[in-house]
Amino acid sequence: MSNNEESDLERALQISLLESQGKNASHLYVDLQKNKQRQLIQQQKQKQQQQLFKQLQTLQQQQQKQQQQQQQQPKRKERQNSHLLKLRFNGKKFYLNRTESIETNSIQNKDMVSIKDLVAGEIKTAILCTYSLQVEFLDEHFTGIKNLILIKHWDENEYDEGKFSSKTQKIKHMTVIHPPHTISGGCFRVKMMILDFRSFLRIVICTANLTKVDWYITGQVIWVQDFPLHPKVNSNKVFRYLEDNENIIRNEQRGTVFFKTLEHFFEQINAHNLTSIIYYYDFSYVQVELLLSIPGFHDVKPKLNQKVYGLLHLRNIIEIGKKNLFNSVVSEKKKQKLKESFNNYELFYQSSSISSYHRDNWIHLIPKIISGIEFPWEQSKNENINYYQKKNIQIPIDIGNENENVKEKEKGKEKKKGKAKEKFKIIYPSLNHLIKTNSFTGADCLVIRKGIWKRKKFPKQLFYQCKSYNPKVILHSKILIGFVGNLKFLYLGSHNLSPAAWGQVTNKKLKISNYEMGVVFFKQTEEEWDDLLENLPFKFPPEKYQPKDQPFCFELYQQIVKEFREKSKN
Repeated sequence: MSNNEESDLERALQISLLESQGKNASHLYVDLQKNKQRQLIQQQKQKQQQQLFKQLQTLQQQQQKQQQQQQQQPKRKERQNSHLLKLRFNGKKFYLNRTESIETNSIQNKDMVSIKDLVAGEIKTAILCTYSLQVEFLDEHFTGIKNLILIKHWDENEYDEGKFSSKTQKIKHMTVIHPPHTISGGCFRVKMMILDFRSFLRIVICTANLTKVDWYITGQVIWVQDFPLHPKVNSNKVFRYLEDNENIIRNEQRGTVFFKTLEHFFEQINAHNLTSIIYYYDFSYVQVELLLSIPGFHDVKPKLNQKVYGLLHLRNIIEIGKKNLFNSVVSEKKKQKLKESFNNYELFYQSSSISSYHRDNWIHLIPKIISGIEFPWEQSKNENINYYQKKNIQIPIDIGNENENVKEKEKGKEKKKGKAKEKFKIIYPSLNHLIKTNSFTGADCLVIRKGIWKRKKFPKQLFYQCKSYNPKVILHSKILIGFVGNLKFLYLGSHNLSPAAWGQVTNKKLKISNYEMGVVFFKQTEEEWDDLLENLPFKFPPEKYQPKDQPFCFELYQQIVKEFREKSKN
């Protein structure tokens, strides 16, 4: 019997039963239909309740899983939520190191930071770049880091290549990388720290080696910026600085260039795998341009997208600054005036080491490149002479394969070169100034060859006094301040004033001997520029050397002390 037949039979029996009780058949049928509807409604309610119960069970299970995950990684969650709200360094300014010799008057209006400030917190991975170091300094400030990578110049007199032996066992997890050297006599002079705090990345580029003298005795300049996790990695997009709440403008293009330059640096030192440490962070907030010098012979006329270094890299960065400033102007008249202003420049270079290499008047190549004037060998010889005569600027003698006639013509212009030279000023302490201030602690970081001052071709007229913000602090900093028309920029980093750092011209190639790194600031407003210069470690503008002044030379100082003692005995 089918289901329909059974239901019909059931209804018939119910009707016959109700009729026997005296009820009308039609009324009985209506009652049966109502009962059926009630049953259907009850069944639907039961199904809905079952579905709701299942959904509730699923939701509870999901919540339990989330709670278990949070319990498994509570510290990581806390670090992400807290540090994203406490990024301390925004990269818009530079700092001075907090030395042991601090006088209250000398640190007024100065932004200072110590090595302890920079490494405070739980660091997952640290990449440390230095020329020289003290093992005791590493043990004191970097113990406890699970993954420490040390990139250091290899001195064959200290230890075998790749075998850096620590005097203590405090640092157990350390990898040492010695960058390759393709140029004889070259050095790795980069001073950089990359500190991975898991939820943010801190990059420090400075002038200090990893030694007590550099961080606590001599004066240094330090650029530091904290970078958050990239939004694609971090769902919490909160980004706020602890020091100030100024709006930090994101610049995807500048961030990409900064990342690619850092990635290229790792490639050049045979440590490409280090890119994985910086990969997950957002560099679009970076406030500076990154500048590199890499050892080798580099084309002076690079092809499109070809990497450039040293003076060529600096020139490219300056051109970017000019372009951005030019594009920010709307009026065509103002654009024309701005373009014309780029022909005027004034440069100040403060360095702790001055090269003695002046055979080709190398020092005069710097202002020509920075100001945007082309290299002399990029045109014919006759065109070169006319071009630079119009600009009232000297052609470097004996650059590349210039012929003897060109050299003789340039030598005859010695009296006319003063005006151009005055636009480039070297800031370096004189011997008399340090004797008057009785400041000699750490003075061995000041390097200039004995007797070079007496050379006829040495550019004495370019020297200006370096008066430290604190008379007891000798400056190991390297700073280039530039005014190219209305464009203002400031460089700080490891580059001393030397061809080994910036490059010298050899057979139409730019020869660079050292690995170097620095950053370039651009400031659009006068207020921003004044704030930046306010933290300079020396008096600015500087005072010109007096006729009897000569640059401090440690060898000369030792000779004077020796002669003084001998006279005292007599």
